[in-house]
Amino acid sequence: TVCLIPARLGSTRLPRKMLLDRTGTPLIVHTHQACQACDAFDEVHVVAASREIATRCGHHDVPCILSYESHENGTSRVAEAARMLDLPSDAIVVNVQGDEPEVDADNLVGLVRHHTQRGSHMATLVAPLAVPRFIDTNVVKAFVNDSGRCAWFARHVKGEDSSAYAAMQKFVHHHVGVYSYRMDTLQHIDAAEPTRFELSMRLEQMRAVELGIPIDAIDIPHAHPGIDTQEDYDGFVARYRASVAG
Repeated sequence: TVCLIPARLGSTRLPRKMLLDRTGTPLIVHTHQACQACDAFDEVHVVAASREIATRCGHHDVPCILSYESHENGTSRVAEAARMLDLPSDAIVVNVQGDEPEVDADNLVGLVRHHTQRGSHMATLVAPLAVPRFIDTNVVKAFVNDSGRCAWFARHVKGEDSSAYAAMQKFVHHHVGVYSYRMDTLQHIDAAEPTRFELSMRLEQMRAVELGIPIDAIDIPHAHPGIDTQEDYDGFVARYRASVAG
């Protein structure tokens, strides 16, 4: 099992966030360290869209694969890296976004265990969705069917109020952007043309839905905080400093 962490500098809301280092360590290195703590992985690599990221990773002895800059999304970047590693068709590839330095190693172990035991084509993490997150359009929602698979994803939920939440909370979850794939499934997704809802909703995971690929939903207790804004990063720095001091 290989963990690949796509990283690029072109973030809109928090430019160059992968290299932010107020903790003394770049954000992307923190994410690598969090994934390295998962004993289900044989290898953990950053997949960098630029030499600047690769160079900073090298300063911290973090294995890094330099990809093309032109990829449309992280899935495509991970697929290229997996091909460069020449992984077999049944290998498990885990995709963790580079801006998730607090991803939980136990959740990653659970994801890999499920994937291995069930022989999944693709799987992802989902968490309970509290009311504030339910109406937050920055949070992607996963609609999970009775078979425990993601049937749909969306940022907006029709009827975003407390009554809608009460009716939907059993099957609408907080989607945590961590994925596992069989190598051949990953390459199939990457080779396909962008799909209608992937483009209109700007959600790359919709390509797999529209291709009819089953996506297993793995429940976790809560979503770990990602880093999308300056406020998110400030919170991470405060939590990191408190953990070091404590």
